[in-house]
Amino acid sequence: MIKGPEQELFVEGVVSRITYESDETGFRVVRLDGPKGEPITLVGKMPKLHEGLRVRVRGVQIQDPKFGPQVRVLGVTELAPDTLAGLEKYLASGLLKGVGPKTAQRIVEEFGLETMKVLDEEPWRLRKVPGLGKAKADVIAAGWAEQRSVRDVMVFLQAHGASSALAYRVHKRYGADAIRLVKEDPYRLSLEVWGIGFRTADKLAQSLGVAKDDPKRIEAGVFQALSDA
Repeated sequence: MIKGPEQELFVEGVVSRITYESDETGFRVVRLDGPKGEPITLVGKMPKLHEGLRVRVRGVQIQDPKFGPQVRVLGVTELAPDTLAGLEKYLASGLLKGVGPKTAQRIVEEFGLETMKVLDEEPWRLRKVPGLGKAKADVIAAGWAEQRSVRDVMVFLQAHGASSALAYRVHKRYGADAIRLVKEDPYRLSLEVWGIGFRTADKLAQSLGVAKDDPKRIEAGVFQALSDA
């Protein structure tokens, strides 16, 4: 898994601890339990993660002089927890308002390993969970929909070559409208999102199939040239 310095790697595991995080910058230090339970330290800008979440990480091994081997994160893909205990821990991690260990246990007991599918596709079924009630079930469903919006934006942008850090900034700027707005005009990122210039927006646009002679590309390129002059 982690083999040599500066070697790009992929690793899967379960988030066991959030050591440090800044929602302002997106920088996080995360403890991951690898496939054999081995501890792996992730560092860098990445989307907000929660304990119990399974992830697949693309990164580069680095050697910190004080903390030892770490993985500098280049991209993160969320995976559905594959055990009942993992699901309970994930739901009770602070991800959803009003869901602590007992509520998470009730939800998972009701839906089992289909829990995330139910939350995605049939959230109204939460009302059937013993002890929840309609009002609390609806709050949980709304919170899940918001989290799903974040995940969808991350997955979409990373599929087109964006880093976790870039995806985080785009979602923070546009929220649930991010995918639609980026598809309509990826070059707007160079004008409206801090830290994203023409080259980054252009790379994303090319992945999305935008023609090189597209007027929006030409306009953004001219604006960048004038800004650099």
